[in-house]
Amino acid sequence: MNLISYRIKTQTVNQAFYRILEILLLKGNRVEIEEDKKGSRSGGKTIELQNLLVCIEDPKSENIEIPTELSGVTRKFMDGMLYRDTQKPQSRRVIEQKEQVVELLRRRPHTRKASIAVWERSDLTASYSVCIAYLQFLIRNNRLHQTAVFRSHDIWNGFLFNTKGNLLLQEEIASALDKNIGTYTELAISAHIYAIDEEKVRRYLINSNRME
Repeated sequence: MNLISYRIKTQTVNQAFYRILEILLLKGNRVEIEEDKKGSRSGGKTIELQNLLVCIEDPKSENIEIPTELSGVTRKFMDGMLYRDTQKPQSRRVIEQKEQVVELLRRRPHTRKASIAVWERSDLTASYSVCIAYLQFLIRNNRLHQTAVFRSHDIWNGFLFNTKGNLLLQEEIASALDKNIGTYTELAISAHIYAIDEEKVRRYLINSNRME
């Protein structure tokens, strides 16, 4: 079984999106998940890779393209509002810690402490799902790099808007520090697609390949 540790390195976000989906279909394992009363993607089969590492070398938020195959629900999140709705626990936690990260990097540009804890212990029993666990920022060679750790990442429905939200945050912090944008890296402990989305994913990969 191909369970763990795939590494992807691309120039752009959309290249990473395509490559992750391709590897999931080729190498992913069929995993049955439990019901949690959260809609059509609760329970049933997923296709999963564990500990997937993705590095994007030129991660510009404005260059992210939205596939026509994505649902309208997913598309509405592409406005970059990931960390602007304070009603959402993950948004509130990031907003509360962002200025501290900026100040720390301003005082100590080479620090390894500039991180945001998004997941909290209370999330273990909460009714909502906080999928992003941790964000860290490093300044190296005058560039601000970001690493995001996801405990769970629905690649088809969430990768593009989660990545855009994280990149907008990275760009905001870099601007405050007068630094250039560096790489964006994600570690997804469970990178997956839901079986009900599999045909849409296959159609997207076929159509994308035809356009090249």
